[in-house]
Amino acid sequence: RRLAVAAASAAALPQSAAEALAAAATASRAALADGIVRQRVQVLMPVNQRAGPGQYCNTEALDYPCSASEEFRIALDAGKTLARSVSDGDEDLSVERIGDGGLDGDNAAVLYPTESRDRVTVVYPGADNLPLLKRYAEKTERPLTLLNPQWVTSGNLLSDFGVGPWRAANEKFVDGFELVFALEEVRIGSILPGESGLDGVQGAVFRLLRAYPDKVYSLYLMTGRDAKFVDEFAERPTYAQLEKILEDSKGKLRTSFYINEENREADEAAAAAGGEQLEGGAQEAAGAQEKGPGLGAEVVNLQALDVDSLEKTELRAYLKALGVPTAGKVAVLRGRLREAIDKRLSEE
Repeated sequence: RRLAVAAASAAALPQSAAEALAAAATASRAALADGIVRQRVQVLMPVNQRAGPGQYCNTEALDYPCSASEEFRIALDAGKTLARSVSDGDEDLSVERIGDGGLDGDNAAVLYPTESRDRVTVVYPGADNLPLLKRYAEKTERPLTLLNPQWVTSGNLLSDFGVGPWRAANEKFVDGFELVFALEEVRIGSILPGESGLDGVQGAVFRLLRAYPDKVYSLYLMTGRDAKFVDEFAERPTYAQLEKILEDSKGKLRTSFYINEENREADEAAAAAGGEQLEGGAQEAAGAQEKGPGLGAEVVNLQALDVDSLEKTELRAYLKALGVPTAGKVAVLRGRLREAIDKRLSEE
C-alpha cells in the first residue's frame, strides 16, 4: 500500500531532454519563489544512446561515445534552454567560456542575460572554477545556478576540493547550493545492457529523480523504453543499497516490466485478481527489435529464439546481455549465441 501511494505521488519520469529541462525549470522557479538563489541542477544530457528522437530512455551503452567537446556543446544548448525557461524571457544570452579543454578535456561556460545580467548559469563547472564561482556568489541576491557540476564530493582519497581547511571551506561553499532538480542514471552490475531483464544477469539500470519542492528521490528501473517505479528515498540511495534491491528482488525487478500499456494493464489486472505477474523462468525478457534487447520489443523465450533471423546489432546485443564476447563476423556471432543459449538452458 505504501508503494502504491508513493508511485501515485511520484514525479513523472521525463521521457525526453525537453521534458527534463522543462521540469528542471519548473523546480528552479519554485525554489526562487521560496528565496533559494543558489541552485544546483543535474540533468541527463541527450548524448550517446540518449541522442535522437525517442532515444532519451535508451540505456544500452554505445561502444564509441561522443567526445567531451561534443557533449559540452549539447550541454551548453541545454543551459541556454534552462536559463531562458527559468526567466520566461527572450533576452539575449551572453556566453563566456571559463574552461576550454579541447576535444576531451574539461569544458565550462557562464551564461547570463546580456543586458540585465540579473542571473547566472554555469554549465559544467569544475573544481578549478571555484574561485570564479565564489566571486559570482558575492552578489547574494542574484540567482546563481550550477548545471551538472563536474567535481566529485565523495569517494576520493584526494578530494577535488583540496585538503585540510581548504577542502572544508570549498565543501561548505558547494553545500550552500540547493539541489533543486536531479535526473541521474546509475548502472548496477557489469552487464551491457543492464536493462535486458535476463534472469541470470546480475545488473540493471536505474534512474533517480528529485524535483523541488519535494525532498525525496524517486527510483525507477529502466526497462528498455519503459520505466518501473521501485520506491522513494529520503536520501540519495547508495550503490550498495541499489545492489541490495536487486538481490532482494530475486530477478523480479528485471523481468516484471512493461513493454506497452496493454502489458501493464494485463499485469495489474492479474495482480488484482490474485494471479501472478509475468516473471522469470522460461520467458526471459531479452526482447530484441532492430537494436537488440531492452529496447521495447516483445518478451522472448530464449529456447524459441530464431538466431538465424537476427542481424548483427541484435546478435551483439544478446551476446552482451549474456556476458559473451561480441567481436567477429555474423556467422561467428550466431554460433557463439547458440552456444550461450544452450549453456543457459542447460543450467536451468
